[in-house]
Order: sequence, then structure tokens, then C-alpha cells
Amino acid sequence: MLEDTLVGFRLPAWRPQLKVRESTHPKFYWFDTGVARGAAGLIEDQVDSSWLGTAFETWMLHEIRAHNSYSRKNRGLFYYALPSDLEVDLIIETRKQLRSRKSEIVAIEFKLSKRWQREWERPIGDIAVAKKVDVAAMYGVYNGDEILQFDNFSVLPVAEFLNRLHSGKIF
Repeated sequence: MLEDTLVGFRLPAWRPQLKVRESTHPKFYWFDTGVARGAAGLIEDQVDSSWLGTAFETWMLHEIRAHNSYSRKNRGLFYYALPSDLEVDLIIETRKQLRSRKSEIVAIEFKLSKRWQREWERPIGDIAVAKKVDVAAMYGVYNGDEILQFDNFSVLPVAEFLNRLHSGKIF
């Protein structure tokens, strides 16, 4: 019912079978994090950094979903998680797997931080190293000011990411 009334959406789990145990349950995102706080009975509570991070991730997902729809690309959007708490915030499937070829993805990690920490790249890097899918691009999106490049991993400030997204350069 929540999805039918556009109050929220489910982001399905991506299951490339890279590891033995991968999350299979979808994640639910509210259309508005204020409504989510209200539903959780947290309106009067102080907003903490964890909640702000969730709000940031939700905002970025809404932007990507809107671009995916408006551009009529209709790419598959997923998250990837393992029981060890390693997670990739967003997997965009840019090419579906066939018997004769691997699927192709863009992987993105969102962090509400002014400074990028290299360990945040690890879950995405693990996917690329497995070589069971073609990784077209790997991004980190953060609240800092600098564009950073680490091997094939691009770290972009929010404004730069949104500019590239809406000009069709992310996927």
C-alpha cells in the first residue's frame, strides 16, 4: 500500500552470486525523511548523524530514480549487501546479463561527510575484483569540495555528481 500511494519505494537487493551469502530483502525508502521520522515516532528527538546520513542517501536515490525515469533509461536500481555489514548503496545495472556476456553495472557509495575515507571504497572494489560483472564506473558521492580520483574510483562532491547525473554522464 505504501508503494501504491507513492509514500515510499523498495530498492531490491542485487544478487550477482559473488559471495555465498548475499542479502535478498529489499530496502524500503520513504518519499520524505520527515515522514519517516514521524512514522518512527522521532519528530521530537534530536536529529543525529546516522539519521542525516540516511536522509542524504534517500535524497541521492530520489535524484537518481527521477533521472532514470525522465531520461527513459529505465535501468535496474539495486543495493548490494553481505551479512558482514558490507554494503554498496546503489548498483545501477546498465546492461543485463546474458549467457554470452556479463552484466554491466555502475556502483555508487553515498557518504554525508566533508572528508572522503578510502575504506568506504572497499565494498565496491570487492565487486570489481571478483570480475563476475563488468563494472563500468565506481563512484563515491560526498559532502566535500574536491573531486578525487583513486585508480578507477571517482569521488565527487554532491553538486558535481548531480551535474554529471542530469547531463547523462553517470549512466
